[in-house]
This record gives sequence, C-alpha cells and structure tokens, in this order.
Amino acid sequence: ERIKWAKSFDWKETAKKTNEIFKNYDKQYEKITKYISDFQDVMKQYARSPKDFIIMLFLSLSKNFLNYLKNLIIRILRMHTQNSMYCLVKNTLQP
Repeated sequence: ERIKWAKSFDWKETAKKTNEIFKNYDKQYEKITKYISDFQDVMKQYARSPKDFIIMLFLSLSKNFLNYLKNLIIRILRMHTQNSMYCLVKNTLQP
C-alpha cells in the first residue's frame, strides 16, 4: 500500500513539474536560452585564450586533488582515533 502511494506521488510530482514547464513555457525558454548563451560565451572566451583554459583546468584539478587529500587525512585520523580508543578501552578492561 505504501509503495503504491509513493508511485502515485512521484507520478503526480512529475505531472506537476511538466505542467509547470508548459504553463510557463516562455519563461522556461528564456531561462534555457540564457543558460546556453552564457555557456557558449565562456567557450568562445576559452577558444580565444587557451592559456586561460589551461589555468582554469589546472586550478580545478588542483582543487579536486586537495579536497581528496583533505578527506583522506580526515579518514586516516578517524581510523587512528578509533584504534587508539579501542586499545585504551581494551587495556583498562584487563585485570
């Protein structure tokens, strides 16, 4: 019964969103064309200046790498802390 309700809810939400798009078609069309135009302008700028593209690519990859390192260090520290707490508890429980 619960699954049927969830499916009908999803169908109603989808229908509502679809109706909203068609109801505000001009507004949605303007939003999409502006997004595409902005994207094309950025790509043209990168095509004119490959140096900017390379710099942005390097910065983006650097940011992702540093974020990966940060998460890795946090994971290692958590594992170390959990192991230390386990050893501490284990040692205090022994007679």
